[in-house]
Amino acid sequence: MSINSEITNHKPQVTIQGPAPLEAAGRSVSNMTPLTGFTLIEALLAIGVGMIVLISAYSSLRVGWLSYLRLNSQSQVYQDLRGSLSAFARDLRNSFIFGASDDYSITFSGSSKEMSFASLTVLRNDDGEAYVCPAKVFYKIEGANLLRAYLKDEDILNQSLSPEYEVLLSNISVAGFSYSAQPEKSSQADQLSWKDSFEDVSSLPQAVRLSLTQKVDGSKDIVCAKSVVLNGSYPPEE
Repeated sequence: MSINSEITNHKPQVTIQGPAPLEAAGRSVSNMTPLTGFTLIEALLAIGVGMIVLISAYSSLRVGWLSYLRLNSQSQVYQDLRGSLSAFARDLRNSFIFGASDDYSITFSGSSKEMSFASLTVLRNDDGEAYVCPAKVFYKIEGANLLRAYLKDEDILNQSLSPEYEVLLSNISVAGFSYSAQPEKSSQADQLSWKDSFEDVSSLPQAVRLSLTQKVDGSKDIVCAKSVVLNGSYPPEE
């Protein structure tokens, strides 16, 4: 045998340890963890649900806030109305006919839209001490406002002074004064006869009524009437 034939027929044997490359590659691909995430449809659905929840929460909060504002407004209107009618009644119950001299006196004068009379009011001096003094009180209904003015102390003797009105009640409608001059001593408002004016300069009316409608934003209007029996309207008993 020749040397060349021995070299040609001799094949080196190579031993490969481990799996084949294709098998290894296949096994590594099959064992990889798949990637996870939201699809576009899932993201849109999540955003939509979140918007619905936010809108519902905002609507509930807004309804609660508007209800609070409405109740607070109504409460403030009732407080202002109660305080104004109390002041109105206090002025009338302290009313009297003021005779400073034979030439000048303050009598009760009233129409459906305004009235004036002498009354007693409380003032404070420079030291803060309260004292009672006579005053001329004016009430007037002008537009949607109930106005009040005072001429106090020595100013009531100055006939040239004009009163400076302040707003006692605002946002009112269908307001008016009425007067009762019945001689009977009845303090029941439903038993009195009411008129739109009072012209007797020698006496006080038996009672005065203020009827008004108070407007309330976002709620039903308040219709009320305040009747006041005057303390000095009855003659002294013999």
